[in-house]
Amino acid sequence: MLMGYKMSYSERQVSFVNAVNARDMFICRVCESQDFVKPHYILNKNLFPNGGAVRENGIALCCKCHEKARAWDQFSDNLYYSPAIFFEIIGSSLIEAIEADAKNLSNS
Repeated sequence: MLMGYKMSYSERQVSFVNAVNARDMFICRVCESQDFVKPHYILNKNLFPNGGAVRENGIALCCKCHEKARAWDQFSDNLYYSPAIFFEIIGSSLIEAIEADAKNLSNS
């Protein structure tokens, strides 16, 4: 990347999608479906200063699992769709996502 070059929002989004898809190979990490799989932000991108568009904050989910993840909240009795479980599944953590986002900010 060129010194001083700042990635646009859309470039960061493309980078996020490509990184999650490359790691998860277009397979839902919850049910292993290969139908309609797309990256899901584990934690809301608005919680991160640079938008959280980093591999450490993303997981590939099929449409069904994506809807369950979006509907999950802290009072849900289905803990399998919690951010903590998603971080565990991909081998990441909140701290790693924050650090990657900060690094992404300094590189963008």
